[in-house]
Amino acid sequence: QGLNELRRWNIPNAINRMILLTDGVTYGDSERCRQLARDARAAGISIYPLGIGQDWDESLLDTIGEMSGGMPAEFIRNPADAMTVFEQQFQSAVAVAVRNTTLTLRLPEGVKPKKAVKVLPIISDFGQSVLSDRQVIIQLGDLEKDSAQSVLVELMIDPRPAGLFRIAQAELSYDVPIANLIGERVRDDIKVTFTTNANEAAQVNPLVMNFAEKANAHRLVTRVLDEYKRTGKATTRLAPNVTRVLDQETQNALEQINQGQ
Repeated sequence: QGLNELRRWNIPNAINRMILLTDGVTYGDSERCRQLARDARAAGISIYPLGIGQDWDESLLDTIGEMSGGMPAEFIRNPADAMTVFEQQFQSAVAVAVRNTTLTLRLPEGVKPKKAVKVLPIISDFGQSVLSDRQVIIQLGDLEKDSAQSVLVELMIDPRPAGLFRIAQAELSYDVPIANLIGERVRDDIKVTFTTNANEAAQVNPLVMNFAEKANAHRLVTRVLDEYKRTGKATTRLAPNVTRVLDQETQNALEQINQGQ
């Protein structure tokens, strides 16, 4: 019903966004929910799920948000926080400056994609569906003013002699409805210097390394949480160098799991 209402009030150049407040519990129709998320995306409607209750289905709500071009689910722990969260969602919609954003990486021979992860504003694994032999296509959706978006892509590169080589061409396509700009594109080459100097090869970009550490920590935390949901216990223990890059809320949740709570 909500999607039909948004379709009925389809205003040109408007931000079509559904805020879905739910516990995510289904009765055998979870695939129907996923199809509705696909339909929403096709209609230009992004879904932003808000989870409530003790047994909310985080995985399903994350999928609904991401498949529709929205965001992974946000959990409202305290009913008193609901109004604040709604206000934040409204301000987020108002701040949208660019729509239908797609990042495409075109790869030359000898370069293969292995993984793609969004690291800002939140960490989210794009999965294997965005990867193919010679390109990576990532739907970024709406971009907000003054809100950074960062994507970490892991590539496997065949050995090369010393020198400067292009490892990808990046293209960003987007719409700016308020300026009546549709299908705008910007392109740039991503180049890497190969060297036989061990000291130069050991140098890393601190920002990229920080993103990589956080993405790895997110992967390990997801594994622990999945294990806990399946079995009621977690046998995996995360090393201090992993937990130090986690936010305090995630650290507290892991501590409770480790204590058997």
